[in-house]
Parts: sequence; structure tokens; C-alpha cells
Amino acid sequence: MAKKSGRGGNKDPLGKLLLTSGNPNVAIFAGGLGAIGVGLILAVVALFTTLLMLTAAALFLLAGGLAVWVGLSGQSRVFEVRAKGVRSVQRGEATEILWEDVKKVVVQKSLRGKKRAVMRITNLNDGTQEYRGEMVMYEFTIRGGGEKVVYSCGGPTPAIHPRTLLSRLEEFARGKVTVHEPDQEYYFDD
Repeated sequence: MAKKSGRGGNKDPLGKLLLTSGNPNVAIFAGGLGAIGVGLILAVVALFTTLLMLTAAALFLLAGGLAVWVGLSGQSRVFEVRAKGVRSVQRGEATEILWEDVKKVVVQKSLRGKKRAVMRITNLNDGTQEYRGEMVMYEFTIRGGGEKVVYSCGGPTPAIHPRTLLSRLEEFARGKVTVHEPDQEYYFDD
């Protein structure tokens, strides 16, 4: 049963956490506090120096305040793969899809940059070809129970390695995962 809900309770209804994108809101909040601290120091120094220093202090205070607000309000998306399903949380609202409700998982690969650090691999088992490398981006679209969860990853330092996520999705949503290479078109049949 897919649902949108707030979080609550001690035991998670989706079971044990297997993979997570982490919580970037915490880093944004901490960076905001750091910027406010620098702004306050500059403001004190600016009292004895120039107007330019006071302007820099004001900019740090403004940027820090904005970052603290973004961190506290949960603007960044958090993605979780759990034992009984997946969850995507943004702005305090969770979208959850149980594994039994998953209808389709579409993985679209795309190339980022000037196609450096990309390899085209031929699989010896079945002769198919695929792109791999740090410039290959993956967009995972999971549909089921009237809901849709989209998560993108890739690049040199992904929060969740795309191959790990792909293997987990293939494990839990057997026969429902389709992977499209950058040179293939894809269509959703809703």
C-alpha cells in the first residue's frame, strides 16, 4: 500500500534501513551556522574598519540565515531503500511505496559532461552493451500504488552508488526493472 504521510513512531513501517542518500539538510544547516558565525565576526571587525567589511558581514549573515532556514525546513530530498519498500522525503512529506505495490522501475542513464571517463562495456553473458563511469548519471523512477518516487545519482561521489541501488531494486522488484542506456529512448506507459 503506497501512502504519503508524516513520520512518527519508534518502529518504521517499512522495516530496516538498507540504503540511504543521507540527510544533506544537516550539512546545509551546519554550513549556515558557520556562515552566521563568520558574519558576526566580520560585523565586529567592521565596526572598527570599513563599510566594505560591514557589507561582507551582512552578506555572510544573510547567506547563513538562508542556509539555516533551508536546513531546518528540509528542502533537500532524502531517499531510503528499506526492507519492505522505498521512501522519499522532501519538505517533511514522505512518499512511500511497498515492494509488493511496485508496478515498474525505470532506470534512465544519461551522460554528463564531455563524455570523458565513460566506458562502453559489452557484457559477455548476453552481448548487450552499457555505459559505465563517473560521468554516467542514473535516474531511478519507481511507480506503484498510485505513487511515484524519482531519485537521481551518479557522478564521481554519489550518496548511493547507482550499481548498488540497481542491484537492490532488481532484488526486491524482480522482473519489474528496466534499464535504458543514454542512446535509447524510453516511454512510460501509465
